[in-house]
Amino acid sequence: VAADFDDDGDVDLTDFAHLQACFNGPNRPYAMDGCVDADLDRDADVDVADFSKFQGCFNGPNRLPKCL
Repeated sequence: VAADFDDDGDVDLTDFAHLQACFNGPNRPYAMDGCVDADLDRDADVDVADFSKFQGCFNGPNRLPKCL
């Protein structure tokens, strides 16, 4: 699942922290190196559209993501 940034099998607050650190708004370059994975809609930025995709997967720790 693309939103499982730490590859531990769930989408939780640890993954959200990564998305939040990378969040930079529409049509802006990535906030830092390592943010390409947070670009969930593959449009070269991390913005509300990516957050929406993330939210669709979020299900908490030790639970399967909602967007399998």
